[in-house]
Amino acid sequence: MIVVVPVPAPPDQSTLIKANSSAAVLHLDAWRRDGACPVLYFVVQYRACEAPGDWLLHSNNVVPEQRSVALPDLAPGTWYCLLMAAHSEAGATDAEYVFPTLTLTGVIVAVYACGVDVEKGPIRQQLWNAPPGDNVESWFGAQSRMIPGHLYFVFRAL
Repeated sequence: MIVVVPVPAPPDQSTLIKANSSAAVLHLDAWRRDGACPVLYFVVQYRACEAPGDWLLHSNNVVPEQRSVALPDLAPGTWYCLLMAAHSEAGATDAEYVFPTLTLTGVIVAVYACGVDVEKGPIRQQLWNAPPGDNVESWFGAQSRMIPGHLYFVFRAL
């Protein structure tokens, strides 16, 4: 009898990442086992979303026993992209997240938007200010910057 043990499943962003205006904490216990092989180590990389390019390697050997990892010295009011890989004997699971840091006054003042051309890949990354409240999607949809035939993603904190 052959038993197939899956790789670890990535966690929800809300259980993994907690950020303030200058740092983010990653809660490693958020990675669910659900019968999967135990995580041997994590690789943690990040970058500011509006400045695409090379990922900044935080560590390529974070052990689960650490329970949490801090990403210090982040810029206030900035959207960050996080790339984590959980390595186990069954293989690796990659997960990508987008999260904001708070401003110095403790709020999120912008929406990060990324346009993707299905045939050509990423076409632009832009930071647009959005009005306060829960009307972000209708505000974003009314912008004249939309290009027909492209997919748009809006990320916001809840």
